[in-house]
Parts: sequence; C-alpha cells; structure tokens
Amino acid sequence: MKKSYPFSDGDCKFNQCQNQLKQLYKLVPNCPNCWEFTSYRLLYYIYMKETLDVAYLLDELVPAAISDECMGFSLMIWDAWSMGNYIKLLRLYAKAPKMSGYVMDMFIDRERTEFLISIIKAFRPDIKLSLLINWLQLENEKALIEFLKQRGIEVDVSEDVLDCRKYANINIKF
Repeated sequence: MKKSYPFSDGDCKFNQCQNQLKQLYKLVPNCPNCWEFTSYRLLYYIYMKETLDVAYLLDELVPAAISDECMGFSLMIWDAWSMGNYIKLLRLYAKAPKMSGYVMDMFIDRERTEFLISIIKAFRPDIKLSLLINWLQLENEKALIEFLKQRGIEVDVSEDVLDCRKYANINIKF
C-alpha cells in the first residue's frame, strides 16, 4: 500500500531542489542567484505554512539579502501573509518579479479563498462584485463568477452584488 503524503510529487521535487541549492550555496559563496532562489524557498515555506522554517530562514539572512529584488519581494509577501493582509498580498502577487509568481501560484488560490470567507463574514447584507474583483485581484467579472462558482457560490450578475447573508455559513472547500 502506498503512503499518502500531504504534498504532490512536484512539491517534493521542488523541496529537494531547494535543499540541494541551499547546500550548494554554502559550498560556493557569492553566487549571483543565491537570494533569488532563497526567496523562492521562503515562498515555498509560506505555501506549506511552515512558520518555523521561515523563522530559521529569516535568522540566516544578511543585510545584502534584503536589497535583492526577489528576496525583498518575498519578505513583503511574508509580512502580508503573516499579518493576514490579503489585499496587500494579492496586490504584490500581481507584481511578482521573475519566477516568484509561479511559486506563489501554489498558494494564492488558498489565500484568495480565505480572504473571500473573511469578506463574506464581515460584509452584510452584500458586497459589490466590482469591489470583490478589485480586492481579490481577478481579471474581470467573468473570472470572479468562475472563482465563486468553483466554491459553490452563485451570483446573479444583474444585481451586481454578492449576497453575503446567503453564504455566511457555507463551508467553502479549497
């Protein structure tokens, strides 16, 4: 019988590559892409919700790391994520440098869904769809409707609002 792991093969390979890079960077100092790939590791830890690993990574950082474009970006992502600042997190995601957006793709849908749950609980009786599109950083109304539909939420587009009362106690799966 095969063991079931909480991550896919791709996640496992990503983690293995990151660990190998970490070891190589210790052997070969001053690598030009060191902080870029360290920033991807930080984003991976956010994806896995490994706050202890994040603490160790942050403890290892040197001042030069912060000035790196990718590392600085990932630190801002960490700050937004750890504070539950979904608006900042999603706006940063829209401007992700280099390959950061691809790493963030692993967890951004989860964070959008958690933000949606918070919005539904906080807003009564409803919220405008245009505001949801903006806050959730979705491309357009069609993308929002699809996002909501995947979570079991139906919206009458002609009303231009999401009825938060109707979905206040819904168990949204993500």
